[in-house]
Amino acid sequence: MISQVLDWLFVGDDCYTKKDIRRHAISTIVGVGGDIARIYPGVECFYLKLNDGPNDPQTYDAILGFISAGKARGNTLVYCRAGMSRSPFVIALWLHRQVGMDLDDAILFVKIKHRITNPALDMIMAYNRGWLEEHMEEE
Repeated sequence: MISQVLDWLFVGDDCYTKKDIRRHAISTIVGVGGDIARIYPGVECFYLKLNDGPNDPQTYDAILGFISAGKARGNTLVYCRAGMSRSPFVIALWLHRQVGMDLDDAILFVKIKHRITNPALDMIMAYNRGWLEEHMEEE
């Protein structure tokens, strides 16, 4: 199931097809779980697996950077195994960091666009814990 979150940004699972890529004019595929991205001519692919729990902050930074680069190229698909937890969370995180949305509001926004969104609580809590630790060290 692929859902459009923004004009250029799509979320889904790893069952996407060549037909889906053509229908949505996808030029960048960002995989964060599930099967490694299938290669299509003219489509940039990036795969960096996330856990449904703690993840290295640099991993998030790399993934968010690739999403931003994908925006410059055109339509971008972010996927994980089921399209429920990791890929919707990453898109919410991109909205949080790049657009300035509150993280909870960004998750809700993605859920409205992609009804099966249900990020793992462990992943959200681990991200928030890491953010707090990072900012407490700065003080």
